[in-house]
Amino acid sequence: MSMRLARFPTFSALQRTQVCVFCNHFGLEETRNMAEECYDNGVKAQALRVFLEDFPNLEWAFPLSPKYLGLRNIYNQSSNAVPLAIICPKTPQDVASLVKFARIYEVGIAIRVGGNDIFARSMIGGAMVLDLRAISSVVVNEGRTCAKTGGGILVGDLAAVLEEHGLATPTGAIPFIGYVGWATLGGYGLFSSYFGLGVDQILGATVVTASGEIVKADQELLGGIRGAGGSFGVIIEMEIKVYPLQKVRDNRNCLS
Repeated sequence: MSMRLARFPTFSALQRTQVCVFCNHFGLEETRNMAEECYDNGVKAQALRVFLEDFPNLEWAFPLSPKYLGLRNIYNQSSNAVPLAIICPKTPQDVASLVKFARIYEVGIAIRVGGNDIFARSMIGGAMVLDLRAISSVVVNEGRTCAKTGGGILVGDLAAVLEEHGLATPTGAIPFIGYVGWATLGGYGLFSSYFGLGVDQILGATVVTASGEIVKADQELLGGIRGAGGSFGVIIEMEIKVYPLQKVRDNRNCLS
């Protein structure tokens, strides 16, 4: 944890009152709840800015940042949620550090990969959004029976990498959805009639827990992940079954 954060100043009651005046000036309802929310988000945003100084290689955006709207763009265009910040971690260690920050400062966390959740849960007002799309590696084992995938891999990218190895695994039909969310919550799609559902392919997982620890999922945790997805932590890596792909058939032809 940054020493600058340890000395981060608290705000006075006068400054909290000024927040209330600010809300009133811009036509917002002047209530204690609104003032508290603005006050808390302001403190958390400033603390987060200080914290991110220790991560100069990360891409991030606050609501007034030029990149914010682009990073915030998701499938459900009706969502008007304004996250506290959108941050793009590059390593599991980045994710763990951000989760620890969120725990200390009581900041909510939302996970974004494909951004296709129909209820727009990848963008939550006042939360810190972790955009995992940079954590998207795919490593096939020597026996060509399984692969480790980053938690931010998209369905289309995973299928393309496996195809280069002459392999396949059940995936969704839409290439720009997040694979981990698709697979852990069931995962019906291409090849499911041959190899099973996406959830059936999960052999292992690495998770960042709510305390910010990086752990290999044991059988109990893995059983929860198979069906409940990221409810138990941020899934930063999954090990899945893969299969040799020699021919694909449609109703009329054999496509090699």
